[in-house]
Amino acid sequence: MERNTSNCKIVRGAAHGNLPFSRYVAVGNTVYISGIVGRDPISHELERNSLGKQTRVALSVIESILGEAGASLGDVMKATIFVTDMSRYGEVNIAYRDVFGANLPARTCVEVKSLPDPEAQVEIDVIACRREG
Repeated sequence: MERNTSNCKIVRGAAHGNLPFSRYVAVGNTVYISGIVGRDPISHELERNSLGKQTRVALSVIESILGEAGASLGDVMKATIFVTDMSRYGEVNIAYRDVFGANLPARTCVEVKSLPDPEAQVEIDVIACRREG
């Protein structure tokens, strides 16, 4: 859905299932992706004992959403990562580096008591800048 507010063109991605938010919103060249957990989008399975696997799946889903929005992982400027167990932070870093390689965006990582998906151990949201042209 598109709408204009002021001088900004706003594009909203599809709703996230029956939840009351868009998977992404694009304003001009900037794409904001809602928090994504590491649940497989097809099977809805979640690797309960692998924070690294959940991180990889979440980033894969983010990559797909970025594609829908006309962007890629290489366009990500900032990531915010929420984890339920900071003692396993190293697993997140390994998966994150495997996915982003040397093209590392700015990042914040915060430990939280729980996430909206009670089985999830990680949730990631990103901001990306689509290329012009």
